[in-house]
Amino acid sequence: MLTDLELAYWQLKKDRLFFKIPKKEILPECRLALKKGQDFFEAFQEYDSFALLESLPITLVESEKETSLRGQLQIFPKTQHAELNIFTTTIKKLQQQTGLPFSQIKELVIAHELYHYLSEFQLGPQREYPKLQITTFQLGPLHSKATLQESKEITAHKFAQLLTDLPFLANALDFSDLWQPEGSSSRRVQKIQEEVVGLVGEEMQRKK
Repeated sequence: MLTDLELAYWQLKKDRLFFKIPKKEILPECRLALKKGQDFFEAFQEYDSFALLESLPITLVESEKETSLRGQLQIFPKTQHAELNIFTTTIKKLQQQTGLPFSQIKELVIAHELYHYLSEFQLGPQREYPKLQITTFQLGPLHSKATLQESKEITAHKFAQLLTDLPFLANALDFSDLWQPEGSSSRRVQKIQEEVVGLVGEEMQRKK
């Protein structure tokens, strides 16, 4: 299994702006996103996923619709109510792939979407976090910047991991190569490990 940092790095690589991130900022951004997830968990650690769900104005709907989604959160900002759709067919497929219980995967999906709800209404830790701003356009003095969307996903994965007592970052379920027979190691897994080792080595060099 990959470490949390390696899985966070793999998630960040999915961001459309990943190629614009300064190399020295990649691992710090991963660590910060993981730290946010830890902080959110500590604010709600007296709950499990279902108890937290019941404490919020969120309606849970289970659907057998054929889709690639596992969960979908629809928020109504004026009332702060939300509808959380859980797609059981997709979860069953993931159950077959990973061997994890259906109930555990369902709880992970709920926990992940709960983070997005809590974050939307700033119900988590009341503290300021540094935000990495990526320049997406520049023409002379004119420029525009954006934040990294996948950083939010890393934080949600960490929150879900801790809230459900999972021994690895929740997005490991998306990395099909990790669920191959024991003893086999794919090139994709090795590549992630090698890239993170390289980035850590460069960090150490800069500190000298």
